Amino acid sequence: MKTTQIQTIVENLLDGNLSEAKYLTKTKRVSRQRILDFTRDIMGFAPRLCIATADFLKGYITWQEYCDAGNVNAYTGTAFEL
Repeated sequence: MKTTQIQTIVENLLDGNLSEAKYLTKTKRVSRQRILDFTRDIMGFAPRLCIATADFLKGYITWQEYCDAGNVNAYTGTAFEL
C-alpha cells in the first residue's frame, strides 16, 4: 500500500471525516500494523495516539474511547497537539 493512501485515511480521520476514514480502511485492507507504523514513523504521533488511531480505524474502539485517549476534541473533531 502506498503511503499516500494511509495518509489520506489518517487525514480524513483528523479532519473529522470519520465515515470516509473507516470506509477507506476497510476497502483498502489496511492492517493495524501499517497504521501504527505510519502514524509513528511518518506523522510522528505519540505511541498512545498511534494505538488509539489504529484501534479506532480498525473498529476495535469507539469514537468516545478514541477521544478519551486524549487526542481529539469530541465536540469539534479536531486533533489536539500532544
